[in-house]
Amino acid sequence: MLRLVLLALVSSAFAVYDEHHLAPKFNDFCKKCIEERNGVGYYENPEDCRTYLQCDLDENLNVKVHLKECAEGTLFDGSIVTCVPCEVATCPGSKAPYPQCPPRTPPPTTTIGYTTLPQFDGKCDGPDGWTYLAVWGDANTFYRSQTLGDDTRIERVSCGQWEFNVHRCMCMVPDLQAIALWPFDEDTNTKVDNFWTDCAGVELAPGKVGYAAHFNGTVHCEVPRFNNYPWGSALTISFWYDNAAHAKNEREGLLSNGNCAIEPTITMYSDRGHIGGRVLIDNNGTLVTVDLGSYGGNGWNHVALVYDGLRLKLYVNGHLSVDEIAVGSIPATLAPLYMGRDLDCEANGGFRNTNLVGFLDEVQIYDWALNEAMIARLFSGDRNIKMARTD
Repeated sequence: MLRLVLLALVSSAFAVYDEHHLAPKFNDFCKKCIEERNGVGYYENPEDCRTYLQCDLDENLNVKVHLKECAEGTLFDGSIVTCVPCEVATCPGSKAPYPQCPPRTPPPTTTIGYTTLPQFDGKCDGPDGWTYLAVWGDANTFYRSQTLGDDTRIERVSCGQWEFNVHRCMCMVPDLQAIALWPFDEDTNTKVDNFWTDCAGVELAPGKVGYAAHFNGTVHCEVPRFNNYPWGSALTISFWYDNAAHAKNEREGLLSNGNCAIEPTITMYSDRGHIGGRVLIDNNGTLVTVDLGSYGGNGWNHVALVYDGLRLKLYVNGHLSVDEIAVGSIPATLAPLYMGRDLDCEANGGFRNTNLVGFLDEVQIYDWALNEAMIARLFSGDRNIKMARTD
């Protein structure tokens, strides 16, 4: 009789500990990471790189700490925010165990007569007689099967943050895609990645594509994830806005990474419906200002800011409106990303700092420069444009 052997999961096994017990120990460390480094997210455990910390904020902005554990044989590397094989781990900002790579515990093996397997989506021939099976709806996992005599061995394998490519029969770095996406159709959360967006008081209303975020002039959104974020030399920001119903002689903030105390390096506002703003580029220590001009008009307008380290472009309603040489990179700021709020006091030139009275829709951020054809797709309503990595 054919026997089926199901082996244990080969992946990052997470263990969540009592956060109330951990809070007194790591609360100050997490608070400092959120305020001075990169907002809420994952950080090294300064005492042991076999584990790492998830630093978060609750609805009252109190720090919440979760301790998570890397899979056996891996250690946390905060520079790339993932667990890596212990043989290559350097544990920056943390302490490595001794020995760094202890003998591993053999995975438990269970022999059973029947098991429920997922729906598969293609297969390929792996090494040493294994057959690799792609899992429907789970790109980060695959199964491998091998038959030796009367025994069929099936193992579930995780690619971690990579994705299984059945055509190449291996785990690969995932395609380039959006790093943040707010369609504002069901809520104010991003639909890619998993970080906190504070849009208290912002309501949803019919928008350009489905629903949109409605700002009444007293509310805005903040994204701590982009506090001290390295914008660098590759970036695309795309969104729709409409504030024609509020045509006062003042600027209304659309998107900015600064405030009254911190000069933004990216700021975009609406001046009676026309898009305006500026971007600061660091060229070997010299800050170069690229003015975004004044484009658009009443009603809904689509904006796409594209930077590739050499040129900065601004597309308004599908047309290239700004194309400037701007060699360098966009500096980080110690402020979150704001949506619907103008807080750049000195750059307003006499204009009052005002929140948006109007709508934002389909806000998308990419850490790579989309080409003109992709911008046209965004203008047509596409979301989360993807492209295969070449590096």
